[in-house]
Amino acid sequence: MQFLANELSFDGEFESFESYLESLNGLMKMRLEAKKHGFDVHCTKAILNTDITRDINFQQSLQRLTKEQCNALVQWITQSGPFWDDDKSHSSEEYYELEGGDVVTDTCLAEAAFHNVDRTPSSVISLSQPHWSSDLLPITWHTNNGNLRVEVINQTQLDVLLERLVDEPKPITSWEQLEVRCKERCPSLTFSGASFAGLKGVPFVFCASSRIWELMIVLETMKNSFNEAGERSEEGHRIYQEHFTGDKAWFSDSSDTEKREFSEALTFKHPENEGETIFCTWHGKVKTPQMRIHHSWPISKDAPLYVTYVGPKLTKR
Repeated sequence: MQFLANELSFDGEFESFESYLESLNGLMKMRLEAKKHGFDVHCTKAILNTDITRDINFQQSLQRLTKEQCNALVQWITQSGPFWDDDKSHSSEEYYELEGGDVVTDTCLAEAAFHNVDRTPSSVISLSQPHWSSDLLPITWHTNNGNLRVEVINQTQLDVLLERLVDEPKPITSWEQLEVRCKERCPSLTFSGASFAGLKGVPFVFCASSRIWELMIVLETMKNSFNEAGERSEEGHRIYQEHFTGDKAWFSDSSDTEKREFSEALTFKHPENEGETIFCTWHGKVKTPQMRIHHSWPISKDAPLYVTYVGPKLTKR
């Protein structure tokens, strides 16, 4: 589960600074409890430019906080984060709409909706106030292939969050845990004994492990998106268009130049046939740090989907 602070709940609609402060203290307590359970609450620096009441903006509100309150809030929003929009997953060119008509593209609600569609649960934590009190926030994602309705869990109360935290699997804290989780969660993928060997000796990076996890879920879902005739399902077509095509695709083939210059590096031991090799140039991409998941292609109903390599980018010049 990923938690995102809802910047839209900093909307200038508080009746007084005192009511805002009560809600802010609640949000900061929820962030602290999430951290105790191993979860970060992701935020955006856009909060710095929000309004609190009709007469007080965020910057002015800082002057009314205690030094301790101000330091904790500012450090979170400007330094420690993590910031979900530093490596945003949803496209700014897509149209996301909150029930009621408000466009929420490029906000945490669109980001959470996108992740929920692609099987990586995400919820938001909002400042407690009447018009952000709903437990579920219905989002409509308008795509080229039709509209998708997604419900994003919204948390405003500490006791509700604590119940959810107890039930959530603990965050991954090592590459070894990542390997185990991926193999458990993705039974339709065929891994070799050396699939994750490229990560040995590499310092663990949580955001990279989260991205690898997301990419694995996409591959797993894609492998299961075929009908009995072996044709790609509607879900499969959506995933293909979203993640395997275009300039910002999560998965792509290596260039012809890379295939020539790095042919040896892109040739792996076959996961099933001893003594054989497999040339895997298609890969999923992790930006920070640069990592790759190399897998077989094309993806079809009956042929195994081999994951041959997870680790640092192999085609660096």
